[in-house]
Amino acid sequence: MAFIPLGILVIYATNVGRVVAMVLTQKYWPAAFDPLHGFGLTTIFYVVVFGLWVVWANYGGTPSSSGSSAPAPA
Repeated sequence: MAFIPLGILVIYATNVGRVVAMVLTQKYWPAAFDPLHGFGLTTIFYVVVFGLWVVWANYGGTPSSSGSSAPAPA
């Protein structure tokens, strides 16, 4: 349950950083705004969300039991 607020906070902070970067790019380097908005900064956002998913998949799921009923590999 702790992952939900942490994930929301990380996604929010990433989005705020992305918006700040877009504002600064528009002000100081307008020619780069469209490529950054269309691909660069969006990709960074997706990488962060994917990273959160990887963390959740490795540490946030149901704990595995040592007495698993799955057969051992041959």
